[in-house]
Amino acid sequence: MNLSHLRYFLAVAETGSITRGAERAFVAQPTLSAAIAKLEAELGVSLLTRRGRQVELTSDGARFRRHAADILRQVAEARRSMRGRRTQTRFSLGLVDGIPFPAVGRLLSDFGRSTPGVELEIYQGSAAEVERRLSQSRLSAAIMPATSAAAGAHTLFRDQVVLAVPNDNALTRKPRLALDDLHHAPLIVWTGLDGLPGIRRRLASQGVQPSVVLRTPHVADALSAVANGLGLCLVPDSFAVEAADRLPLDGIDVQRAIVLALAPDTSPALNDFVAFATSHNWRGAFRSDRLDIAH
Repeated sequence: MNLSHLRYFLAVAETGSITRGAERAFVAQPTLSAAIAKLEAELGVSLLTRRGRQVELTSDGARFRRHAADILRQVAEARRSMRGRRTQTRFSLGLVDGIPFPAVGRLLSDFGRSTPGVELEIYQGSAAEVERRLSQSRLSAAIMPATSAAAGAHTLFRDQVVLAVPNDNALTRKPRLALDDLHHAPLIVWTGLDGLPGIRRRLASQGVQPSVVLRTPHVADALSAVANGLGLCLVPDSFAVEAADRLPLDGIDVQRAIVLALAPDTSPALNDFVAFATSHNWRGAFRSDRLDIAH
């Protein structure tokens, strides 16, 4: 069984797309599709169901996903064991403000349990500061939005801007919201939101004028305000908000890719972390997150 085929399968299973899976695995789509076809032939089952541009796991695919992740983790553990590392390995990880910390925390916890010989040091800061430290090799790696400074980085997940609405708000009864729903609505503005200037221009061009009740650079404060019913807030859908729904908003199409960027020099331990992070069930973590109060 080819380990690369397992990684390609997990990339598609996580992203729900052949296209995005190929981007994550850094291979051409035909190469990825051929690898999965070989994997299905070897196993004698169908792993994926294609629905237009999206793919879904079959029941066999869902079962095999767990086995594939376990196999890759066991291989990584075997490699570490054969290297004979008996001393503590340490590397530093940067985390840009505005990345959902609960999901990252779950990743780090799972990695720590599977890799007891590795010690992580976390640095959280602005995109500019994290990029500067990474370029100076003061950080081993960083989880950050994709930028030109993160060329060649590993894509972890993608998210898009949605509207967080308190559960008791009448808007939650609508399956999808329009820009007009924001007109005179109480709005909490997280000033660190990617694409915020473009969103403001879009609202202004449509004559939509929300009633801003709070502006804050801290996403935790913005989410807490929504949870307490103070207003609505535009946030990436990778954030979960207690006592609130995340609803799509027609007319706003702001997306971003979150990547794992590496310093020029990498270590075996860091390579293990890359394999672990790129096969992590990010979307499952988002669905189970509660109120983000970490930053």
